[in-house]
Amino acid sequence: MEEDEQLMALTADVVFPSEEDLFLGDEADFLGEDERGDNIFTRPLKEAVQLAFLRTLGSLGISAEEEELVREASDNDLTGAYSQDELGNLTLKETVHIGFQNALNVLKGLKLSQESISEASQEVDRIEHELFPLEEIEKLPFAHAVGLAFDHCETAANQMIDLFEQLRSTRTVSLLKVMDKLMPKQLEQGKKQCEAIKATLLAVKTVAQPIILISKEGSSCVGQNIPETSNRARNGYDSLLKILLQLLVGLTQTLRITLGLQNKYLDMIWFSNYNSQLDQHLRQLRRAYGIVYTSSKIAKLINPSESLFVSGDPAELEPDKTKKSINTAGMFGRHFGFHYPQEVRNILQVINIVRESTSSAVTASPGARNVAFLAYFVLYGNMVALNELGIDIKKAASIGADEQNVQTIENARLYLNLVDEPLLVAGSKITSPDPFIDKGFLVDRDNAEQVSLRLISFMDRPHHVASLMHPENWVERKVSSLLTKEAKNNFERLSEKLDVYMRPGAHTLARTLIFHLHGGGFIGQSSKSHGSYIRHWAAHIQDSIIISVDYKLAPEYKYPYQLEEVFSSYTWTLENCGVLGTLAEKIVFCGDSAGGNLAVGLVMKCLEHNVRLPDGVVLAYPALNLTMQLSASRVLAMFDPMMPYTLLKLCLSAYIPDDSDPSNDHFLSPIFSPEHVLKDFPPLSIFSGAIDPLLDDSVQMIHNVRKAGRSDARLRTYENLPHGFLGMVPILEEAKQASNDISRRIAEYLGTEFVDYKA
Repeated sequence: MEEDEQLMALTADVVFPSEEDLFLGDEADFLGEDERGDNIFTRPLKEAVQLAFLRTLGSLGISAEEEELVREASDNDLTGAYSQDELGNLTLKETVHIGFQNALNVLKGLKLSQESISEASQEVDRIEHELFPLEEIEKLPFAHAVGLAFDHCETAANQMIDLFEQLRSTRTVSLLKVMDKLMPKQLEQGKKQCEAIKATLLAVKTVAQPIILISKEGSSCVGQNIPETSNRARNGYDSLLKILLQLLVGLTQTLRITLGLQNKYLDMIWFSNYNSQLDQHLRQLRRAYGIVYTSSKIAKLINPSESLFVSGDPAELEPDKTKKSINTAGMFGRHFGFHYPQEVRNILQVINIVRESTSSAVTASPGARNVAFLAYFVLYGNMVALNELGIDIKKAASIGADEQNVQTIENARLYLNLVDEPLLVAGSKITSPDPFIDKGFLVDRDNAEQVSLRLISFMDRPHHVASLMHPENWVERKVSSLLTKEAKNNFERLSEKLDVYMRPGAHTLARTLIFHLHGGGFIGQSSKSHGSYIRHWAAHIQDSIIISVDYKLAPEYKYPYQLEEVFSSYTWTLENCGVLGTLAEKIVFCGDSAGGNLAVGLVMKCLEHNVRLPDGVVLAYPALNLTMQLSASRVLAMFDPMMPYTLLKLCLSAYIPDDSDPSNDHFLSPIFSPEHVLKDFPPLSIFSGAIDPLLDDSVQMIHNVRKAGRSDARLRTYENLPHGFLGMVPILEEAKQASNDISRRIAEYLGTEFVDYKA
């Protein structure tokens, strides 16, 4: 790849240490575990605390004996005061702060002079600010923050280079004779590594300039002036800068913490630990070069005030070639998801393991597939756990990176439909509100197959669809039998049911209707797999019923079958709303991902056939451009676990017929809708995660609708949420908050009350 060659030219004179070069001697040459005390460098949080101690001690000029006492006493103090579980709940800064304060307490215990203690306290304050200066700039708009982060990172790299130069010219004597022989070689390697970091920083900074420029405040780029968008993540360029900022923050903090490891008792551990962390940062920085370079080329090929997507077929940005040209090694495995908060990273790590497990299990016979999947899940999960402890396992380092597991429909469906497994469905029901009505039924279509619908209501509505039900698919939940059954098992559960049953409004028709379309890439999932957040919506918006459509899936059924099926389901619902238990005085269309695409297409079908429009449309991370055109956010698909490039491509090829052109069909790609269609669009709200390959679909759609004269089109982004975040409602608080925001918007459009229901 040409840009990789440019990067290599910048660092051609840098020699990277090999694994052999990093070997520091025979095991017998090193201190034993008992001599070293606790092996602090196998536990990242305790390591952070110890680094804080050493950084403080290195600035105080106390004797070697006092320093050793401080190290031993402070480590014991920390270990006794905080369990690993308690430390695991702290941020890095909080942990380091504990380390500083404990070091000060130990110094006081040594009965040093008050002047020395005062100087130490001032040094602690200064060093804490020095170690974590980026917290303040992270609150700035991304374009400004990234510029400052580059400066901080380059300064820290220069300081490390100067340090190595200084240590090379100063003869030090370590406790280990072997270190006296090996340290010059180590220092040379360390200096070369920091020079490589500096050179790569320069390369990334250079290619990032078009992105920084396009994201600056006051630019005319699409997304800049959409009022409800987050003040930082306004489009895919901001998302890329957010990721770059997190990478620079991590690298700068590692460099600055490492600068505090000038302690002759830990020469060996210092270099080994320092080298492995910075080597990973360097690999990620090199990968970021390719990603940022590609995005900068996109920025140069678009008219940013009109579109975020590259039109036509520029040879230099052909999607498949671009995917192959971006080397994302170092973005997965142990260091996957560095740009996510830890709680999101944990969830996505599990998703990566699930993808790997389903890919391996797909070759098993159907009868043995579940057993095979569980076996692989345990295997890969343990691999990752061991890798997190510092044991280098090659397979674990690549988990999530091998996208061969979504090359077939069978593989992709096995992965996507795991959420429909009975155990997971039962688990989501436990953690979400229990609706009074949750029934599936079939509706006859003229000259077509039946369509499957699902009725969800938090209140007991007088519905009369029993004649349409298939007995094997549902069980009528009569109150009398319900009371009898639950009174035997759980009186508290019975009380909750009675509370719902006795509320005002029970046995009356709801005033409003929510018409819902689930996601799943057009090839998988169902209304059941999306039940966790649907049940929350039903509890929050009680004067409504929800109808969710289980449309036929691709590739067995291709476009426009699904859109026609959804349209006929909606017209049937309008004709039979009384049977379903609602007056349908107001209606809202809702959809996520592929369902968001169908929801917008449904609006356009209603416009085309003069059918009643909804009073509002609420979408979550919709797919609104079904071409493979690149944009800044689409570049994220090269290393995204929820919507990887190969899965996106597979879903689109399965859904779109060979003779269809999604760039010329606004029912397929609504962002290409003409203004005369968009000007009649009902109020539209879109909710999206900032780190989502489909973010630019949402931004572009809102821009186009507003340009057509609809100032009521709104977009809200969530900086730390990925694609598919509604599926994380039971386990992620930020996703639950986003779901509540969506519920409030639906209630606003319906003109009904939002109930702050606690499940």
